[in-house]
Amino acid sequence: MGVALICDAGAVTNPGAVITAVPAGAGSTFTVRNFNISDKAALIGLARGGATKGLVRVHDPNFSDNVQGVRYDLAAGVQGDTIAGPPYQNLVPQDDMIVEVTGGAAEYDGALLSTYYDNLPGSNMRLHMPGDISGITQYVNTWVVDAAASATEGNWANTLVTALYDESRANQDYAILGYVCDTPVLGVAFNGADTSNYNVGGPGLTNPFETKSYFADLSLRTGKPCIPVFNTANKGNFNVAVVDVAASTAVHVTLVVAILSHTVTP
Repeated sequence: MGVALICDAGAVTNPGAVITAVPAGAGSTFTVRNFNISDKAALIGLARGGATKGLVRVHDPNFSDNVQGVRYDLAAGVQGDTIAGPPYQNLVPQDDMIVEVTGGAAEYDGALLSTYYDNLPGSNMRLHMPGDISGITQYVNTWVVDAAASATEGNWANTLVTALYDESRANQDYAILGYVCDTPVLGVAFNGADTSNYNVGGPGLTNPFETKSYFADLSLRTGKPCIPVFNTANKGNFNVAVVDVAASTAVHVTLVVAILSHTVTP
C-alpha cells in the first residue's frame, strides 16, 4: 500500500444552462476508491473544459456542503485547478461523488478531478517531494510526445512516451516536474507500472507558467509527494494520456523532466 494521486475525467453533451450530471469516461471513476477509514483521502484538483462558459460542481452527502459542494462558475475554454487549500475536502471510502456541469447547447463540456490518497490498497506509486530529488538531479530536460485524445469525448487515450522519439538513458530514473501543451485539452496524465497504472495528471493548459512545474508546485501546495518518477526500463509501457471535450484532439505534450543520477527511493 502507498500514496496515490489519481486524475479522473468525464464529459457530457449539450448541457446548456441546466446543471447536468457528468458520467465518468473510460479509464475513470467518480466513485472514491476503497481505503481504510483510518487513512485519509481528499479532493485536491478540479478543472472544467468547454467552448462556452459554465459551472463545474462536485458534491456528495458527506461533503461539508452537501448541496452545492465544491462549485465554480468559469469562463470558456479549459480552466486550471480551481480548488484552494490545504485543507481540502476529505473523502469517504466508496462514496459516489456527483459531478455536474453547465455549458453550451451544442457542445461537449467536461470535468477533471484529482484525488489524493495517503494510503491506497494496491497502490505502489512512485511519488516524491521536490526535496527528494533536488540533490540527485543531473539535468532538467524536456521530452516531447505527439499525443491525441480519444475519439470519444471524456475518455482517456494513451500514447506511448516513446511515440515521437526516445533519447532516454537506459535504466535511469526520470522525475516529471510538469508538462506543457501546444493545444488546450481537458486533461493530461501519465500512467504505467511506476504509477500503479493509474492516471497521474492535471488540466491541459497551454500556458507554460501554469503547468511546466505542475507536480512540483502541487507537492509544495499540498505538502504531499506529487512528483511522479518513472524508470526508463519501464518506458515500453509508460504512457501519456489525454482526455478532451472534442474528439481526437492532437496535442504535443512536452514533459519537463529531472534526470536523476541514481534511483530515488521512498
